Formats: sequence, structure tokens, C-alpha cells
Amino acid sequence: MECKICEKELKDSLKSLAQHILNNHKEIGIKNYYDKYLKKETSDVCSGCGKETKFEGLSKGYRQFCSTRCSNSNKNKIENTKEINLNKYGGTGFQVKELSDKSRKTTKEKYGVEFGSQSKEVQEKQKETFRKILGVDWPSQNKEVREKQITTLKNKYNTDNPMKVEKIKNKQHESMLEKYGVKTYFQTQCWRDKMLNGFASHVYSFNKNPSKPQVKTFELIKSVFADAVLNFPVYEVNRIIDIAIPSLKIAVEYDGSYWHKDENLDIIRQKDIENLGWRFLRYRDHVPSLEELKHDINKITNIS
Repeated sequence: MECKICEKELKDSLKSLAQHILNNHKEIGIKNYYDKYLKKETSDVCSGCGKETKFEGLSKGYRQFCSTRCSNSNKNKIENTKEINLNKYGGTGFQVKELSDKSRKTTKEKYGVEFGSQSKEVQEKQKETFRKILGVDWPSQNKEVREKQITTLKNKYNTDNPMKVEKIKNKQHESMLEKYGVKTYFQTQCWRDKMLNGFASHVYSFNKNPSKPQVKTFELIKSVFADAVLNFPVYEVNRIIDIAIPSLKIAVEYDGSYWHKDENLDIIRQKDIENLGWRFLRYRDHVPSLEELKHDINKITNIS
């Protein structure tokens, strides 16, 4: 192998060439050398979206994709992965118990839980990313994102609910039958296991139809405590708090008599969350005034 800069003969390996560049041509550098002498046209462009990709070294060159999202949505890669899994396991995705168990084991070794959604580290990382990009913890909380989703659906299908479109519904059912042998993912054992192991609280945190009194109470709290969250998931016990003030670990619940007939269930849920250090304020069929809220919050925070 010859160095294209000084024409020196080297061992037949890119490793020795890289070391030679670092020792003798620092001013040029490995990336610039690759770009000038080895790079193929458009090899630094993502195969998915066309964005610039990351340089990895002389032997690998540039990545094929700019992100995991582009990599996972690439048709060739999807088909290749399907073929490998079919040959190796006789099925694809989480319909294969061996793959499902392997995924859980890896997640448990890395994060101490079976599903990524249960990990505080993963949750915080996701929230941090969303805050930087959208200014909220989850995309569904961003007004602009919600409006864009609805506009796209209305323009394309004349509805704000994709599952009202027969074409989409049938396509989804076909994919699910092929992958898991059932029409919807919610019928799979994998989904049931996830819901029982903390994911239910994450799902219910996206409730789009909280009661009007609950929303009014939330807006009052939000005017004083900027970190207040509506439908706050408590993953450790797989529960939901109506309105949470995470900085104070205070849970505020609006109990409408129609939806809260079984007080025992509310008490069990409250105890589960209180065991994690949260304190509760409950208002039954009554939206508190701002002064009342402040008074009640000050009262329980001063106790401790």
C-alpha cells in the first residue's frame, strides 16, 4: 500500500496507513486524506434522507445513514433483517420468543428494567431531547406538533383520526397479521407484558380527554409552578397522577364523583405513589381558587 502524499510504501493495511498519516502528515489528517484520495462520490450522504453522515475512519469511511431512524426505515435493511431472522429464528420481530427474550435481557442488563420505557435514564434522555427541540417533555404536549399532525391527516384523508381510514386500518391489520399473527399489537403477549411492567402509566399519560375541572385546576397550578405536568406517569408503580408538581413531589387530584365512585381504588393508588415520597392534595367535585391552592400547597410543604 502506498501513501498518496509522499509515495512511501507501507504494509498492506489501512491501519498502517492511518498511523503513517498521523505521524507524518498531521497537517492533512485522516479525514482530509480519505476525502481526497479514497472517497467515492456521495458516500458521505445518508441513503435515507440525503443529509451528511459521520466519518468513522479509513477502513469504514462514512456511515451509510445519518441516524438510527433513517437506518431503521430503510427498505433494503428491513428486508435484509427480515430474511436473516426468518432463516435464523423462523420468524421476524418480537413474534419470535428468542428475540423478545434477548431484547428484554439486554435492556435489563443495561438499565435494570425489561423495557426501555421503564428506565428513568431513558425517560430523562428522551425528555431532554424533546425539551431542546420542542420545549416540552413529550411531542404530544407541543401545540404546533399536534396541529401539524391533524392538518396532515385532514389534507390527506379528510379526517383527524387515521384509524377512521379503511386503507390505513387494513394495511395495519395486514402488517400485524404477518408479524404477530393478530390484527392489532394490543392483542400480542409482548404488549400485555409491557403494560403490566410499567408501560401503562406512559400510555395513559397521553390522555387527550381530561375532564374540564381537571384542566382548570391544572391551568391554575401551571400559572404558579412552571414544571406542573398533566397526567404525570409514575413508572415505578405503573400509576398516573392527575396533576404533578415534580419539583415539590406534590400530586394534585381532582375527584369527580361520577368517575371516582370506588374510593378504595383511589386510596390504593395514592398509597403506592406516597411510598415513593409524593404528597397528595385532593379536591372532590370542587375546583379550588388560586389562593386556596397556594394555601394548601404551602401547608403540606411546610409540614415537612
